Amino acid sequence: MKKIYIIGAGLGAGSITEDAKKALEQSFAVLGAERLLAEYGAFLKGKRCVAKYAAEDVLAASDEQDAALAQGDVSVLVSGDPGFYSAALKICRAFEDRKDREVTVIPGISSLNAMFAALKLPWQDAALCSMHGKDANAAEYVRRNRLTFFLTGKNTAQLSEKLCAAGFEDIKLYVGEDLGSPQQKITVCTAGQLSKMQLSSLTVVVAENPHADAAVYCGIDDEHFVRGKVPMTKSEVRAVLMSKLCIRPDMVCADIGAGTGSCTVEMALAAWNGKVYAIDPNPEAVSLIKENCRKFHIGNVEAREGLAPDDIRDFPPLDAAFIGGSKGRMEGIFKEILGKNPHCRIVVSAIAVQTLSAALEAFAAFGIEPEVVQVQASSAKRVAGLDMLMAKNPIFLVSGGGKHE
Repeated sequence: MKKIYIIGAGLGAGSITEDAKKALEQSFAVLGAERLLAEYGAFLKGKRCVAKYAAEDVLAASDEQDAALAQGDVSVLVSGDPGFYSAALKICRAFEDRKDREVTVIPGISSLNAMFAALKLPWQDAALCSMHGKDANAAEYVRRNRLTFFLTGKNTAQLSEKLCAAGFEDIKLYVGEDLGSPQQKITVCTAGQLSKMQLSSLTVVVAENPHADAAVYCGIDDEHFVRGKVPMTKSEVRAVLMSKLCIRPDMVCADIGAGTGSCTVEMALAAWNGKVYAIDPNPEAVSLIKENCRKFHIGNVEAREGLAPDDIRDFPPLDAAFIGGSKGRMEGIFKEILGKNPHCRIVVSAIAVQTLSAALEAFAAFGIEPEVVQVQASSAKRVAGLDMLMAKNPIFLVSGGGKHE
């Protein structure tokens, strides 16, 4: 049976493994990016070389579409390590149902291995994130983990921007350039300094956060938020609200009428691998939302000024939505949300009975049987040496849709 070898090019030809050498020697053809074919040229003499490596190109090299390449074994050089954000996965999947070719994956020494070796640090507990062609939530990785490895490519400026926007401008970074080559360089800097550095296109970054916190907080104390003259959902209500939203880590959510962003923050902490859209018509509220997200080092929130439903039409389909303010447009908001995802989980908070009525009518209009809960909390306050309970405004929470698991 003819073979397909997927070879991790690792740190370059100088770090090639014996298994990779043998695979190249017995291959009739070698595919890969031009840079890799040039770098591994000493091992490719007499081979047919093709400057392509996409799964469809490897399939073509193994079929009658290219009879010359189909004569023998084929090697594919992929950058880095084939198990770390590599083209190898698509190639393997392309050959899953093929009985005429056997796929073998040969790992290389990755930049991950090399970087932590250079730093003399273990990486078994490090989080791994690629920003190479991806819009990754860099701040969330850093917030939750003591060590985070970033495969950055040419996106170091974007990494700096994301970390600084989430209040991590002083976080310590280790920057590794051209690992494994004579030009290898390790630099220590802050996220704020990173954007000003001229770096190689072959750059990786390790962020160190000694105060990493992966906890998902619920009912955060009110005094921890930056306050203004904008309404804020109080701690006790937030705790119940979050239990009704049933947010999972990878959800896409919205906080409509977000106020100071206290609910936005808790939703973002719960949907740490997802996204939260926060919208409010008051520009002061939008400013407070951004400030509170920065205070809690949150990087998965997009806050904007606007009024639903008109200004949420470009939102992607939502998994969960909290409506804290509707401005009399409740049914229109429901229509916009449920039109994209009929299974979206919706929770509405209501202080006024008119808002409660509008919420019940909106759920009924879309055939959803809602759950209604009234939250009434009191806090003790010392008066004349005695602890007196001071009642807060009662709030109705109306929830429905989705799966309440």
